[in-house]
Parts: sequence; C-alpha cells; structure tokens
Amino acid sequence: MSGLDAAAMAVSAQTPLGHVGRNRAQILEAMRTLAVEDLANRSFSGLSGGQQQRLLLAGAVACKPDILVLDEPTEGLDVRSRKNLLSFLRGTLATGLCTVIISHDVQDILQACDEVAWLHPGEDIDQPSTVEMITPTDLADRVAQVARRAS
Repeated sequence: MSGLDAAAMAVSAQTPLGHVGRNRAQILEAMRTLAVEDLANRSFSGLSGGQQQRLLLAGAVACKPDILVLDEPTEGLDVRSRKNLLSFLRGTLATGLCTVIISHDVQDILQACDEVAWLHPGEDIDQPSTVEMITPTDLADRVAQVARRAS
C-alpha cells in the first residue's frame, strides 16, 4: 500500500464502493497541508511511525469532518513534524474545525488550543471525575505553580 492509498482509506470508507476518484484532489491537498505529499508513492509499511501517523491524519482531514479528535497527536514526531502539526492544529481554529486534543504535553496544549478541559479525579473511586474549563494561560500558570512548589 502506498502512502496515498493509506491516506485515502478514510475517504474511501465514506464513498460508494470505496471509490476515491473525485476526492483525490482533496486528499492530496490535505497531504500538502500536513507536509506529507512527498510520501504519496512510498510504501506505507516502510515509513516511520510519525510519517504513518501524519498520512492517516491527512486522510481524516480530507474527509472534512466537523470534529477531529486526536489522542497524543505529536507522539513519535520529530521536531519539524511536531512544529508543522501544531501549526496546522492552531490553524484549524480559524477554519471552524472543532479539534479536540487529548495530551499530557502542556507545550502542545499551549500552542494548539484556545480552551482546556482540566480533568480532576473524583475524591474516591466511586466518585466521577469533574471537568473544569480553563484558558491556556491559566494552564501555564498552574503548571508554573506546581513547578515552583516542587523545587
């Protein structure tokens, strides 16, 4: 399977008989946006995990979703790929695409998000977690406070 075939899987799942034809241009555009167009003709199985991840994300983006949910999206990416992905995610705010990022990496959250859902565990095992909505600035302040207490 080529990189283009892998990126096209999400789109083909939404088309009659899995035919991608007319959607090829939007798949290639999503690949360009995520800087993986040069991987289109390479063997998917021979790519690094980060390259594979970005190709599959390009396929998901090409589907033009209303909501994009990403779990640890920068995991396994090199510095340049990470920067490009975070820039892309920040740009999705302007396009109206609702992007939910699940991450333990505070830097990712600070760079790509305009709202943060801070999860607080329940008081005991029988209690549900609670969610507090905060700004990235509030998150940065809280992380700095924890760091100061730890030192």
